[in-house]
Order: sequence, then C-alpha cells, then structure tokens
Amino acid sequence: MGVATDPGAAPRAGSSASSRAGDPARRALDAPEAPEAPKAPGRRRRPRTAGERGAVTGEFAAALPAAVLVLMLLISLAMHGAAQVSLEDGVRAAARETARGTDEATAIEAARRVADEELEVSISRDGDYARVRAVRPVRILGLVEVALEQTAEAEVPVEHLPSAEVPAGPEAATSGDGS
Repeated sequence: MGVATDPGAAPRAGSSASSRAGDPARRALDAPEAPEAPKAPGRRRRPRTAGERGAVTGEFAAALPAAVLVLMLLISLAMHGAAQVSLEDGVRAAARETARGTDEATAIEAARRVADEELEVSISRDGDYARVRAVRPVRILGLVEVALEQTAEAEVPVEHLPSAEVPAGPEAATSGDGS
C-alpha cells in the first residue's frame, strides 16, 4: 500500500532524505572521516608560542644586508680583476708601439684606448729596452675611489730597423721589372 506522491508537490519537513540533501552541516556530519596521517617515528612537533610568530621573517631581514654586502664584495673583486687585466693589456699595447719606434704620444694613446682614459702612463728607454708603466686608481664597484692604485709594467726590446737610405750606384737605377 504505497502512498502516491505528486511529482510537483513540495517535500515534507519530516523527510530525512530531503533534509540531509539540503543541509550542508548535516552532510558534513554524515561524511566519513579521513584517516589520520601516520607520524614519523621520533619526531614530534612542538606547539608554537605567540612569541615565535614571524621569527623566520625577522632572521631573514637581519641576514639580508649581510648577504647583499657579500654579493657586492664579490662583484667588486671581479670588476677589480677585469680592470687589472685591461690595464695590463693597455701597457702591453703601449710597449709594443714603443718597441716599433713610434713616438710616446702614440704609445700613450694606444694604452688609453685599450685600458682606460684615466691612465697615468710613463715610458722610459734604457739602452735596447723600453719600459712602460701605467697607474690608475682603484674603484669599488666602479664608483667609489679608494686610496689604492692598480699598476702594470711591461719591458720590451726596442726594434732596430735598418735606415731607409737608398744606395747610390747602378743598382739603384734599375727597377724590379727587368728593363
């Protein structure tokens, strides 16, 4: 003897199926509980206290300036090494020009073109050798000048080229084309 229900009729208030379906709190109570995750042996988590909140942020804020300072120091050392290499290249270029017999102004210009415009270059000749010495101030990160100097020296033998005198006589009158 079943009771006929009208499909368009509203559900009854006492019906358990209709009340569970519409009530989220009841659905949560009826849902099966998730199993508890197994804990690692020997490891217990201690409860946090109110004074520990933000401790990692504070430690990071205290360590960040030191990390930035170390990074800037490393970059400055790399720039110092690159500047020393360019200074030595400039001195080598000036020594090469001096060894070929060019004037000092050309040699100094070659050193400044390769190394830096703020270079102090000195050229001296001792017999068969030419010595070039260059000095420039040291800068930290290329900005702050300190009371130190970078120096580089090069010593090269001077080339002695034969003079361009034309010999007098019948050989000088002949040309290389055989006429």
